[in-house]
Amino acid sequence: MKVKIIILLLAFFLLPVGAFSEPDPEVGEPEEVEETEEVEEGAISVYPAVVEEVLDKRTSNTFTVTVKNETDSSIRFYPLVYDIFPDEGRVDETDREQALSSWIEVDRSRRSLGSGEEKEISITINVDGNAEAGRYSGVVAFSLGSTRPDAAENAETLVQPEVLINLEVLDRIVERAQVLSFNNSNRVLPPASLDLKVENIGNTEVIPTGIIAIYDQRGREIDTLNLNEDRKAIEDGETEIFTGKWGEGFGRYKAVLMAEYGRETERELLDVIFFWVIPWQILVIFGLGIVAFIVLLWLMRKMKM
Repeated sequence: MKVKIIILLLAFFLLPVGAFSEPDPEVGEPEEVEETEEVEEGAISVYPAVVEEVLDKRTSNTFTVTVKNETDSSIRFYPLVYDIFPDEGRVDETDREQALSSWIEVDRSRRSLGSGEEKEISITINVDGNAEAGRYSGVVAFSLGSTRPDAAENAETLVQPEVLINLEVLDRIVERAQVLSFNNSNRVLPPASLDLKVENIGNTEVIPTGIIAIYDQRGREIDTLNLNEDRKAIEDGETEIFTGKWGEGFGRYKAVLMAEYGRETERELLDVIFFWVIPWQILVIFGLGIVAFIVLLWLMRKMKM
């Protein structure tokens, strides 16, 4: 009994006073503090800070920038792309065809860096084929934030590390075409259909003109066909088929393509093919002869039996 009384007395004196008091209704429950990522200017360094590029239309180049965490803790950031226009200043990336942001390729997903860690990030510029010659400017910013909206807001309100890209697009004209195919699509039946398929692999239109010379088995030139008499142009990146019809004889012939194109510098398109021309009457006679031969063999075999 004495032992129980001693235990109760010890418990009474050791318990805090607040254990027997009711909670103050005015105080209420402790508020939960929302955890946020503190944004510190100068947390990231980027090298190089300025990139100068000179490219032609339809060309591309890839370069890398080094991003380093200058703090003692881990950070998260997003690459964001902006255009810089002379009359508008810095604007968010647009879908304008004549804008540097539409030609920049960079992984825009969230990145993380540990304390003192650095990473290389690749940036590619693909100049559009319809780009106008001139100077373009843009920025790739590496903005801190746990989400993209946070990173975009921080990029607007705080000084974030970025790479300034200055691009000069040259007005260099490239006239270049190539023969994709040159053949007789009619096989052997007259008239021979000499089809020439040309591709424009330059950055401006080309107009191929010239002749297709026809030679007999003895190597004598017996006829010529004019190519692209109506001077049809092939736009850059496009292909065109030019067809010449010929069928005045019987036998094996040679067709020699001799064409040229180019306003700045004259260039040539050359090719050679061999083809047969057999009139349909001869094919019919030949076919009837084969049928007659087969019938004759069948009759001879039947007579022997």
